[in-house]
Amino acid sequence: MEAAILDYVEALYEADSTRIVKSVYPGLRKVGYWFSNRDSTYRDNSEMTYDQLVSLAARWNKDGNRVTKDSPKDIEIYEIYDKTASARLVAEWGIDFFQLGKFDGKWQIVNVMWQSPPKAE
Repeated sequence: MEAAILDYVEALYEADSTRIVKSVYPGLRKVGYWFSNRDSTYRDNSEMTYDQLVSLAARWNKDGNRVTKDSPKDIEIYEIYDKTASARLVAEWGIDFFQLGKFDGKWQIVNVMWQSPPKAE
């Protein structure tokens, strides 16, 4: 199960969309909250489809300037059952919460709720 999340984050870090295809369910639902430093507000309910994620993975870090060897990819598993699981990822862009399902014996990410790094209090 953890391998699916590692594929997801490394797909974006390494600009390798094939790892999204491998680890994410085509019916993905991804929604989140992006923080704008320009006006110090969140943009709520930013939605992304599976196809948009595949496209983003191919270009997000294509120039290699968004991540370093020290960029986080900290995965915390919350629960794993025979067909469902939940986990959290801390990555360069923020925090992702995952719900995964097992399809044909393979774990895939079905839902993602994310936000930019929390603003300093």
